[in-house]
Amino acid sequence: MGSIDDTATLSATLVKLFRERELNHVYRDEMLTRLDLPETSRIERTVFIKAQRSLPYGDVLKVIDGIKGAGANPIGLQIDNLN
Repeated sequence: MGSIDDTATLSATLVKLFRERELNHVYRDEMLTRLDLPETSRIERTVFIKAQRSLPYGDVLKVIDGIKGAGANPIGLQIDNLN
């Protein structure tokens, strides 16, 4: 899917996935009955990122920027081992 410094492959993959979801009418659960909204705003585009805690924050932001550029929204972070 690329690297932290080159998220182009990841972004292209997400763009393709989101297009397929538009063609197949894959909506976010809370948007299923929202016929008053444009179809493009109803499509499921949620992405979760899971990264090692040791990864520098700036590196995570680079990946988030690549994902945002592909149209993902919302973007969540998964955190393991919370005390």
